[in-house]
Amino acid sequence: MSCKIEFSVLVDPVSLGFCSVVLFIARSVILFSKSYIIRERFFLRFHLILIFFVVSIIGLIFGVRILTVILGWDGLGVTSYLLVIYYSRVKSANAGILTALINRVGDIFIILAIAFTVIEGGYNFNIRAIHYSSLSSTLT
Repeated sequence: MSCKIEFSVLVDPVSLGFCSVVLFIARSVILFSKSYIIRERFFLRFHLILIFFVVSIIGLIFGVRILTVILGWDGLGVTSYLLVIYYSRVKSANAGILTALINRVGDIFIILAIAFTVIEGGYNFNIRAIHYSSLSSTLT
C-alpha cells in the first residue's frame, strides 16, 4: 500500500496581493522591533516566532489542499499564542488563553468546511481555480 502526498499552491493576483501585504507588515514589525526589543534576552526567539507566524500565514494564503490549510491554521494559532505571551505577565497570559480559544473556534469552522468538502466529493479548496477553468472553457 502506498500513499501519495501532494503539496499544491495556487498563485494568482489575489494571493500575491495578500502575500505582499503580509510581507510588508512583517518587514515593518521586524524593523520596528529592532529598536525596542534589541536589549531583550530572547531577541532571536521573538524573531523566529515571528518568521514562523509569517510562514503560516503564507501557507494559508497559497494553500489549496485541506492539509495545507490545516497546517497553516494550526501554525498560525501556535505562533500567535507564543507571540501574545512573549512577555510573561498576567495580562498577556489571559490574552494568550483568549487567542487559543478563538483559534479553537476557527478549528471548528475548518472541520465543518472539511465535512462539507467531503460531502461534495472533493478535497480541494480550489474554488478560484475551478472558477477560472470554467470561465476559460466557456470563452473558447
